[in-house]
Amino acid sequence: DILANHIELIRWLISLPLNYETETQIFVHAGIDEEAVEFWKHGTPDEYFVSKFPATFGKFHKDIIAGHISTSFLAKDKDFHDIFWDGKSHFFIDGETNVSGTIPLLKYNTVTKKCTSFIKRVDDDGTVTWEEYSIKRDYNE
Repeated sequence: DILANHIELIRWLISLPLNYETETQIFVHAGIDEEAVEFWKHGTPDEYFVSKFPATFGKFHKDIIAGHISTSFLAKDKDFHDIFWDGKSHFFIDGETNVSGTIPLLKYNTVTKKCTSFIKRVDDDGTVTWEEYSIKRDYNE
């Protein structure tokens, strides 16, 4: 039982904030109330942070990085388990690790201000490599 065997971990998780914000990004489990615009921190009920559904797409004044909703569901492709970007301000990173066997990784370079991720490649001889690819244009564009 997770609660019985990992109570200290559970306490630590409960003590964490429901979001993390940088100058250009908001990291959250499920989502925020985007109608609150710049007052999203105060206008978002706790339930949105942990269980918002459906996903929101489109432009927001910061990028929102969330999990919660499977990227295969968002892409409408049962075999898609990578980072899902809506082309505007939303990145979804729930690649169904229990199905795909990999953890999608969103990398943000604070110097170049570019987002990348990685795709697994297996050569004919079985050699595994991870190829980095660009997800989003420069934040300064």
